[in-house]
Amino acid sequence: MADLTIEDEGLHAAGTEHNWQESAVVAWRDFDADIGGNHRVAVWHNQNYSNLWCGVYHQRDKIYRLNLEHQPRIDMPAGTHGFGCGPQRIFHDGKNLRLQLDTPECQVDLIIDDVKGSTEKFDDAGGISAPTYRNHYNMHCRLHGTVVLNGVRHDVKNALGWRDHSWGPRDYTAKLGHRSFHGNFGEKLNFHLLTVLTTTGKLERRGFLVRDGVTMDINTFTTRMELLEDGVTPVKATCHVFLENIDTPAGEKLVFTCEVQKGVMSQVLQMRGFFGVGDCYYVDKNGKRERGFCNIEITNNPRFGDRDLTMAIGNTLTNGFHQIDIADWMYQPLD
Repeated sequence: MADLTIEDEGLHAAGTEHNWQESAVVAWRDFDADIGGNHRVAVWHNQNYSNLWCGVYHQRDKIYRLNLEHQPRIDMPAGTHGFGCGPQRIFHDGKNLRLQLDTPECQVDLIIDDVKGSTEKFDDAGGISAPTYRNHYNMHCRLHGTVVLNGVRHDVKNALGWRDHSWGPRDYTAKLGHRSFHGNFGEKLNFHLLTVLTTTGKLERRGFLVRDGVTMDINTFTTRMELLEDGVTPVKATCHVFLENIDTPAGEKLVFTCEVQKGVMSQVLQMRGFFGVGDCYYVDKNGKRERGFCNIEITNNPRFGDRDLTMAIGNTLTNGFHQIDIADWMYQPLD
C-alpha cells in the first residue's frame, strides 16, 4: 500500500453534495504519564462551517471535554495541509504532522509519527453499505510533545495512538449505530475493527490486521462491551478475532482485552456516542502478555438524534475541566 503524502493530510476536492464532510480524528495514550485523549475536527465544505470534539484525560479522574458545532470554517496558513475548528487543529506544517489544542484549561501540542505499514486506505466505505463516508484511511501512530491540563504540564514522550481521515457525503441517519475498536502494539501488531448496524437491521463488519508485517482483511470477529449503569459508559472491551478462514494455522484465535482509561460523550448532528482510550492486552505466540493502546467508539442512534442523552457517569457530557469523584472499584473489570 502506497505511503501517504503531505497533501493527503489536507482538504480534498469536495463533491457537489450538500452534506459533503471531511474529518480527521486522533486518539492517543501515554502509559508512563497516564494521560490520553480523543480529538476530532470536521469541515462541511458546502455549508461553510466546522465542528470539533475533544477529551483529554489524566489518570482516571481529571478530564477536559469540549464539543462545538456549527463553528466558522478556518482557512489554514499557506504551506500547511490540514484543517481545524475553533481552538483545535490537525495539520502538517511541512515537516511534521501535528495535533494542537489551545484553550484556557487545556493546551495540547503533539507531533504525530505514523507506524509504517499500518495504513488502511479505501474508497466507497470499504464495502460498508451505510453511506457515512466515501474515502477513508486509518493509521496507527506514536506521539510526543506536551499537554497542559488545568495548569499542570505533562510531557508526552512515547504515546501510542490511532488516527483516521475521511471525506465524502455524510449521512448519520443511515445507520443505527457503530462500534469501532482500534489497537496499536507498534510495528509488531495493530488492527482496525468496525461493526455497523444499518437502518435495515443488517450487521456489517470490516477489519484490517497487521501482524509481523503481514496485512490481513478480516470480517470474522466479535466485540463485546461492559458498560456502567448509565448504559453508555464502557469499562472494558473484549474482542475475539477468528483467523480460521485466512492463511493461518487452523483454528487460530486472537483475543484482545481493553481496560478503558476514560472517554467523553460527543455529538455531531444526529450522531451521539462514547469515544475513549485505554490499555489493550493480548497473549503473543510465545505466551507473553503484551500491552498496547486502544481506542474505542460506541455510537447509538436509533431515534436519528431527536432526543438528547440526559446522564453519563463521570460528567462526560459537560464542556470544561472536571475532577470527578468516582470510586475506583466501579471501573474494575468484572471477571
